[in-house]
Amino acid sequence: MTIEVTTDKKSQKKIADLKKTEKNKHRQYREAIKDLSDFTYMHDLEGNILDSDLNSMAELGYSTADLENANIIDLVPERYADRQKKYLDKVIQNGADKGITTFKTKDGRELVIEYKNLLLHDNSGKPDRIIGSFRNISDQVHAEKINRALFDISNAVNTTFNLDELYKSIHASLGNIIDTTNFYIALYNEEDDSLFFPYIVDEVDMEGMDNPVYYNVSDSEHYLLTYDVIKTSQPLMVKNEECLERARHENKKPKGIVAEVWLGVPLMIKGKTIGVMTVQSYTDPNRFNQDDINILNAVSDQISLAIHRKISEEALKESEERYRNMIENINDIIFSRNPDGEFIFLSPSVEIITGFKPNELIRTPKSTDIYSLTTRQNDIRQYYKNSNPVSYDSIIHPDDRDSVFTTIEKAVQEISTYKMIYRIITKSNKPHWV
Repeated sequence: MTIEVTTDKKSQKKIADLKKTEKNKHRQYREAIKDLSDFTYMHDLEGNILDSDLNSMAELGYSTADLENANIIDLVPERYADRQKKYLDKVIQNGADKGITTFKTKDGRELVIEYKNLLLHDNSGKPDRIIGSFRNISDQVHAEKINRALFDISNAVNTTFNLDELYKSIHASLGNIIDTTNFYIALYNEEDDSLFFPYIVDEVDMEGMDNPVYYNVSDSEHYLLTYDVIKTSQPLMVKNEECLERARHENKKPKGIVAEVWLGVPLMIKGKTIGVMTVQSYTDPNRFNQDDINILNAVSDQISLAIHRKISEEALKESEERYRNMIENINDIIFSRNPDGEFIFLSPSVEIITGFKPNELIRTPKSTDIYSLTTRQNDIRQYYKNSNPVSYDSIIHPDDRDSVFTTIEKAVQEISTYKMIYRIITKSNKPHWV
């Protein structure tokens, strides 16, 4: 009996020594890698967590009890589970691994982490566990994504052909940094107090997705969160019940299907609100938070500038098109001269009147400076007299050229307009009054 007790005590001591040795090994391993990153952990070859320092648990929001029977795969989003299994195989095969992955916190947030792992062996040299360290680089990665989005949005002004393409490019760029499943851009017209929704992508409320929507705010019986952002020029995040309460307070009905959470930020140019950019979720009231407000605020100025520039660009193109159509269809000759007095543009109607095409009457420039004619009064006459047979100036009737040139000289010297009636010789060699 005594022998059995002694043997039992020896066994217990051996077990205790082994546990002590294991704890010392864990501590030594943690000490060895503590300078590599912020947090450390240990798991077996199947990913079952054996140990984790308190900082690791605090960062991820888990308690000791939460990780007691947890596997490393439990800490990654489900969509990355297969990737984590490959990571285990890679560490076992190569003896070490490092890289970037994603961990999920207890409250469902996702953290981008940089990790370094090392394969450990038992006393016999057999692999038996993996020790690792990780560093939370979510802020750094997020900042890089925001900067990339800002660059892409700025560049889109030059790479897109129209506003529709610009809106799609903005949507795609934002999708890399925030959930834009339900997204729209609204522009505000202060003159008639109206909202214009040129771009809408929505999985539930389909109104306006095919054709832009115009909405007169003043005459509306509906309540619009978008208009609240316009009025305050401040970002706004509202959940379902608060939206309904705001509508009741205004004695109006909510417009469309009320989302579980709605987030809008103002688009501003020189302190003036020109529109609103919005994301929303119909399923998760906690989809957005203060971080998302900060993200949209961070990119809103660049988006406002991009939209404003593209609108101005399209307005200029439209104005030029109208002007071009007017010139091409008007019966009168419209022309433009450079500072040397040479024609650089003649409207198409010149062919109807003279028989010559515009390019037949525009000569290669010479060095005469029409603005210096106060000292060279005869230069312009000599210039036109020596001109090639085919130029607009050369088809002026010889008997009228002096009076035409004199009128032009006077107008140039006085920087004034001029009006005159004279004859030209048409391509068919017939005189024609203009």
